[in-house]
Amino acid sequence: MTTVSPKLSSPPTPTMRRRLVDAGETARKADAELRASVIDAIGAGVSVREVAALTDISTNTVQRWKREAQR
Repeated sequence: MTTVSPKLSSPPTPTMRRRLVDAGETARKADAELRASVIDAIGAGVSVREVAALTDISTNTVQRWKREAQR
């Protein structure tokens, strides 16, 4: 792992910039897929507790996603 000094600041290299952008896009796609999977499971009758346990997401988050999907 590379140590980052808080005193030094330099712009990211083109390769680093691309890697950061790609990682952000991948994370957003994964988040959207996870949310869709959770909503599909809830819609199929899987309990909030079971979905939360299977995905390691809090029951509050699962319930919130369920409410938001119903709007």
